[in-house]
Amino acid sequence: MSTLNTAKGHAFFLVGPTSVGKSSVAHYLGLQHTLPIVSLDSMQVYRGLDIGTAKATALERSEVTYFGLDLIEVSEAYDLKQYTNYVTQQTASDQPLICAGGTGLYVNALVNGVNAEELSDPVLRTELEALSVPELQLRLGDSGVKELSDPQNPRRLIRAIERKEGELKESVWEVQKPKVVVLRMEREALVTRIKSRMEEMFSSGWIEETEAMMHAFPVWSETALQAIGYKEIRAHIEGELSLDVCKEKVFIRTRQYAKRQMTWFRNKLDAHWIDVDASSSVESVAADVWEAWLETGGQPFKS
Repeated sequence: MSTLNTAKGHAFFLVGPTSVGKSSVAHYLGLQHTLPIVSLDSMQVYRGLDIGTAKATALERSEVTYFGLDLIEVSEAYDLKQYTNYVTQQTASDQPLICAGGTGLYVNALVNGVNAEELSDPVLRTELEALSVPELQLRLGDSGVKELSDPQNPRRLIRAIERKEGELKESVWEVQKPKVVVLRMEREALVTRIKSRMEEMFSSGWIEETEAMMHAFPVWSETALQAIGYKEIRAHIEGELSLDVCKEKVFIRTRQYAKRQMTWFRNKLDAHWIDVDASSSVESVAADVWEAWLETGGQPFKS
C-alpha cells in the first residue's frame, strides 16, 4: 500500500454507526502501518466501562498505541474541551493518526475546534443524543414541539432543547463539513449485527462489570450514566427490570442510536461512503478505507 500523504493534515478519520465494524478495521490498519489510533467514543474515556463500550482489549493496546481510553473515573465530569485539549497535547507530532469511532461531536470538535464559551453544554448534548424521539419531545414540551416544522427530527429536537436549556451558537457546528470516511451497512444487516454483538457483551460479563463498577463508584456522573446499556443493567441489578426486559431496552436504545448516528453523518459530514455487509472481511474493508484516505487526504486538528 502507498504511504499516506499528510500535506493536507495528519488525522485520518473513520466513522460509522455502532456495530458496523470500524474499530476492527482501524486496528488492522494501525497494526499494518504502525499508526496510533485516537478513540472518537465519548464513553471509552471512562475507566472500567470496557465491555459495553467495546473498548480495545489489552492485547490490542499492546499491538497499537491508543489515545482517548481510560482517562477518568465514572464519578467524574468530563467535557468536550478537556477531550480536545487532551488529544492535541498527546498527539502533537507529524506522525499520521487514525481517528476512529462513532461520536460525531468529537469529530466536529477535532476538525473545527471548540471554544468552551461558544458551546452550550457538552454533557447536555451527550445526554440528549442518548434519548429517543418520544423522550426528546417530552423533554422539550408540547409548546416547543408544536413550533418545530419537523418534530420527528431528533437533530432539530436536540437543538430546540439546547436553545431552551442553554445557549447554542450554530457557528460552532457549521464551520466546515469535514471529509470523513464513513462505513455503512444495510439496515437489517446492521440490526442483526447489533443484536449479536449485544448478546456477546452480556455473555462476556457485562452485568458483572457493571455491578463491580457500582460497588466501586456508587455515584456516577451524568455523562457516564448515559452510556448505552449501563443504565439499563443498573436497573436490572437493582431489581427494577427483568433480564429479558433489560436486554430488549438495550437493543432498542442501541438501534435508535445507530439510526441517529447515520442521520448525523449524512447531515454534518462530507462523507466518503464505504458500503460493507455481513460477509465483508476486515482486510477488504481496510483496503477500501486506505484507498479513500489516499484520495481524500487528512484533516488537521484544531484545539
